[in-house]
Amino acid sequence: MKPRRALVVEDDDRIVPSIEDALFSLGHKVDHVTNQADAQAKLEVGGYDYVLLDLQIPARPHRGGASIEYGVNLLRAIRHTHGPGRLPVIIMTAHGGACVDLTKELTRNGANEFIAKPFPEKGRTLVAVIRDVLEEQEHCTGATPRSDTDLRPIEKLTVAFGLARVEVLGETIAERTERGNFWAVLQRLKQRRDDGRYVPARARELAELFKGRSATENTVSSCVSDLRERIRAALARQGYRCGRDDVIVSGGPGYRLSPKVAIEELDGNASASCGDIGAGTCRDIAGTRGDTNMSGVPAPPADVPAGSANVPLNERQHWVLEQLRGGAKLARGQVEKQFRIVPKTAKRDLSDLVKRGLVEFVRTPRPGFYRLKKR
Repeated sequence: MKPRRALVVEDDDRIVPSIEDALFSLGHKVDHVTNQADAQAKLEVGGYDYVLLDLQIPARPHRGGASIEYGVNLLRAIRHTHGPGRLPVIIMTAHGGACVDLTKELTRNGANEFIAKPFPEKGRTLVAVIRDVLEEQEHCTGATPRSDTDLRPIEKLTVAFGLARVEVLGETIAERTERGNFWAVLQRLKQRRDDGRYVPARARELAELFKGRSATENTVSSCVSDLRERIRAALARQGYRCGRDDVIVSGGPGYRLSPKVAIEELDGNASASCGDIGAGTCRDIAGTRGDTNMSGVPAPPADVPAGSANVPLNERQHWVLEQLRGGAKLARGQVEKQFRIVPKTAKRDLSDLVKRGLVEFVRTPRPGFYRLKKR
């Protein structure tokens, strides 16, 4: 079996030996660069199975001036070139606070996991994180990711609307119980004229549907872009190639669903936990306990271990907290199903939330459930 190959992007020579030791113990090969330009040159040649990325790196060699901005730009370039999920990226950072503020942007741009520096010597070590990420990739793809030339083009696509979710080929792409933006956009865009054509919507109209009604047109554009990516990734996993305008068309009269899209109404779905909502959006959920950071997540209590506090919550953990704030009682299996992850990954995410003091596990009635920790 061909050994795995990693690209390490790290400008601190003091930490590189520990990274190389971890990869050597896994039997992986490693190439090391110190800046954005050299990393992009290596990635153009290709052949890597994953990337270990330090966020604060220089833009070019021998110029200094390391900045988190350059690491974020490299992450965006990786996603643009390889697509989401095709080349896993593990973010290494000693800047916990700044990374927490960037969590959603980093996850949206392709970050698979985060690990704080210096690396823990027990528990969630660098070796353990690498193993989990590669295991998760194998579970989600089932095999080596296919190139776009292996994917079939879309001729017709059915988008299924239920009371609580929207699905494409059996995968959930929007939920009524999430922040509501994806849900709101799709509910509006599925409206038809008498002649059967979809009714276009301007960005300013969609902005009125977002929570708080304070969204800008740029926010709408970003939301539609993220929704397109979610749909594209779901279709790619099923063997289909999805172009930019194959599902959501933009330009001219505004955003609208493509003529390739057919709407199906799902029956028998459970009602969303947000209760009655207008214009397809969930109302603000009140009663969040404790202080919050800039990501809207309750700040960990003072006795949470520093290693946990420095690692930002991932997308799955944000989703769990959002569901719990809405009154849901979650079991581990629901997280596995929502994100199509293995039990080990779901257990790790939930255990981390428990350690941070954000959630607690209630054992009775069996089989038990997770809820927000009472304070």
